[in-house]
Amino acid sequence: MRRRRSTIPFCDPVAAAKWRPATRHKNERGYGRWLTFLIRRGEDLTLPAAARVTPANVDAFVHDLQAQGVKLGTLRNRLFELLAVISSIAPGADWSWLRARANLQSRRAKASTVNARFLDIVIVVAACERALSAASHPLPRKSIPGYRNWLILYFLAYIPVRLCNLASLELGRHLAKGNGEWLVTLQPEETKKGANTRPRASAPGPAP
Repeated sequence: MRRRRSTIPFCDPVAAAKWRPATRHKNERGYGRWLTFLIRRGEDLTLPAAARVTPANVDAFVHDLQAQGVKLGTLRNRLFELLAVISSIAPGADWSWLRARANLQSRRAKASTVNARFLDIVIVVAACERALSAASHPLPRKSIPGYRNWLILYFLAYIPVRLCNLASLELGRHLAKGNGEWLVTLQPEETKKGANTRPRASAPGPAP
């Protein structure tokens, strides 16, 4: 298999070579946002990449993202993406100050998640079951999108998978039913952490 070449000019590509394709794509896009910010700021892009990553520029980058209404989790991701790329471009430099800023945003993002209000899963399941049970059969064409949305929510209540995995699910390949259980099988290359995943839902889904 040929590796896709990165568009980022790495001085030391050892660490970057270990990135999964999704990670490489994410880091490239994150670094692209950093470059876009520098261009808008009027920075000299002829300078070495490491020379442009300064505390003042990074702080201004954070303030710019905050002004755009970027969520804390996304802001954290932008800093870690920048850290990953610049660490590969200039591995000999001391990026501990940038890591500290990224970790600070990570703690803030985690705290905001902990404090967020989530719907009780029992309430979600009950609402889904009411909506799905009330649907007429056969289902009118105009009601199909609404039924699909309730069914997706019902599915995620039992088997919480990432949205990209949800969108790629195929009956018979990823999703199968046996012995009263729905089994979802995700291969390592389809998961974020590269692990084989086989979540189960003991409750049978409603029949359409």
